[in-house]
Amino acid sequence: MLTALREADGRKVQAGHCHRLHGPFRCAGCGAPALLVKGAIRVHHFRHQAKPGDCLRGWGESAQHRDCKQAIFDALRGAEGVAEVELEKDIGSNVADVFALIRGVPVAIEIQRSELPLEVLVRRTLAYHAQQVHVLWVALAGEEIAFSPYNPKAWERWCHAVYGGRVYYWTQADELQPVHFDAHWLHTPAYTTRDAQGLPLTVGGQPRRSRRYRNPNHGARVAISTGFRPVVRREWSGGTVQVPRCSLYVDEQPAWWKTGEGPG
Repeated sequence: MLTALREADGRKVQAGHCHRLHGPFRCAGCGAPALLVKGAIRVHHFRHQAKPGDCLRGWGESAQHRDCKQAIFDALRGAEGVAEVELEKDIGSNVADVFALIRGVPVAIEIQRSELPLEVLVRRTLAYHAQQVHVLWVALAGEEIAFSPYNPKAWERWCHAVYGGRVYYWTQADELQPVHFDAHWLHTPAYTTRDAQGLPLTVGGQPRRSRRYRNPNHGARVAISTGFRPVVRREWSGGTVQVPRCSLYVDEQPAWWKTGEGPG
């Protein structure tokens, strides 16, 4: 968690602006005691001093997750046309990692935790839609996203469908890297056997589309503060992916990938 409540006056404070002498602090969600963690390398943050029970604030957050959240917050706070920027804002049943009014549009920016189940993403996306807030799910990329073949996780495949064929990976500040997942084609070697009449028969040698792997296709990098627009996505179903009617924040660049083609 990057924010907590100061016990003395109940004020919401940021870890980066506090000293331990300003405490004690409490979790804004469950009210449990929160410990201020300072470091020369890590982003300053709070963590529950005891097991938080059902409280999910800060759950599953890595150092990279906190770095991303702080960087996006700092960038948006100084961006033109952006107002009411807030860390860890309560919105109905959700807690947005970063919230902002961008050109008058209420936007919740959520940095995906690797442990967060797909059903939680869907539930939170629906909850934002009920609050008329447009959600932008942001992924944290490893080096593997720069190479092919890549095996997208279930939540990446879902985001890919929801955002019209793109997943957003954080790079720096409020800059995101959109990635489309092209088909990955497998090539099996041909070999010769014999048919029932004993005649030579060539088998294989034809490309087939992989069900598991995809080829990452990178679009142009885009800033959250300037390159996105609000969209209300209609309900859609395709294969094993179910997309509910939802309010999203989607980048404005047209598709940079080719469609309807076989292996090149």
